[in-house]
Amino acid sequence: MTASTSFADDKADAASETDKTAKAAEKEEKEEVKPIEVPDGTPEELFVFIDKVKGERGRTLETVMRSMQGVFDTTEKIRGIEDLSLEDELKAINEALVAQAMLARFSPEARDRFATYIEELAKDPRDEIQRLAAAEQLKQEIQSVRTASDEKKRELVDKVLAIIDENGIDQTNYRMASQLAYAIGYGDNTELAASFYDALASRLEEAEDAKLRDAAPRAAGAARRLRLPGNFFELSGTTADGETFDWSAYRGKVVLVDYWASWCGPCRGEVPNMKKNLEKYGDAGFAIVGINMDSTSEAYESYVEKEEIPWVNVVNFEPESKGWQHPMAVHYGVSGIPTAILVNGEGKVISLSARGKTLDKLLAETLGEPEDDAEAADKEGDTKDDAAE
Repeated sequence: MTASTSFADDKADAASETDKTAKAAEKEEKEEVKPIEVPDGTPEELFVFIDKVKGERGRTLETVMRSMQGVFDTTEKIRGIEDLSLEDELKAINEALVAQAMLARFSPEARDRFATYIEELAKDPRDEIQRLAAAEQLKQEIQSVRTASDEKKRELVDKVLAIIDENGIDQTNYRMASQLAYAIGYGDNTELAASFYDALASRLEEAEDAKLRDAAPRAAGAARRLRLPGNFFELSGTTADGETFDWSAYRGKVVLVDYWASWCGPCRGEVPNMKKNLEKYGDAGFAIVGINMDSTSEAYESYVEKEEIPWVNVVNFEPESKGWQHPMAVHYGVSGIPTAILVNGEGKVISLSARGKTLDKLLAETLGEPEDDAEAADKEGDTKDDAAE
């Protein structure tokens, strides 16, 4: 009886302790997401405070939103400082726009406040702030361009090029232009995106910033890639064995050209499907060539050995041309991986996005069902016929 009572007491004590711990954790969480108190200070001190708030934003949605609201509140305090310089006000507004955009992603009320904030900026009598508002409004339009009409897409292209021609190309309008070109390129009007990339490349070549000039070949490459369907794919380089890659040896085969890296999760996730299709269609004329974008041979070799990758890879680990600077990535303006391009037996491109079920479908259409699968299907059909009789 005593032992039983003691055991029950222990359980009660444990439950009580667990309850206290849960309540303490709940209290701590509530305290953690309390609004941030913005201190008084000079613009310089408050910008330092903004960096601190952003650095301590945590990983939960609540703490991130609390942090972004704290950033915005701090920018408002900065803008309220008497005799604030235009440079500091523009800096504060840019911080506010980033914070407001983040908040707007998760709250309808925040989206409304963001729209109102931009409208207020647009009414400011100062040209510099009006331009910021116009750029932000344009950015919002660009973000929804994938569902826009072709007419709207052309209008946005013309607007962005006009801004570049009026103000010169800089990092800000280049990022905006790149985002627009990338989004249009994923739609049906790939020629509009390609011609936009061409126009962007010509302007990058004339940029004062050396880094922007270096981006011109990739923009021209993106235009080249978007025009690949129905045209020949060029491929050259050095294999992981140190041999000169012979693209002509693949003529007559249907080839998947796969841009990938060992650090890319979606790339790794597609490997089982690629292996499955190689086993299924290899004898029918299917082959794979990888274009590896790792920065070190160690990273590449470790992954290939572990996963037993059987196909040839074109690699480049030279300091000036590794990773995203791989010559074949620049040549076709590849800025995201995996990029999977399917080439037919004539060497012409069938698809720029041959992954997953799309790859399965394209191989079945191009090479036909393998004999074993066809025989299995016939036997299944015969069995059904016998059952019907």
